[in-house]
Amino acid sequence: MLLHNERDEWELPGGKIELGEALEECLARKIAKETGWPVQVTEILDSWMGHIAEVNRHVFIVTYVGAT
Repeated sequence: MLLHNERDEWELPGGKIELGEALEECLARKIAKETGWPVQVTEILDSWMGHIAEVNRHVFIVTYVGAT
């Protein structure tokens, strides 16, 4: 699932992790908040670091397997 962002790009839902929150919990919370879909997040599929030059922000991308 892709969401339209403020840079007029399509991206996966995501966001900042809360203190004490597991990565899987953060992802499930963000997807539910942004789409209304409850999901069960399981294993990590891939991860990488990137830089968004337009806003001078570094990002850490983690891709998980999940199901609704």
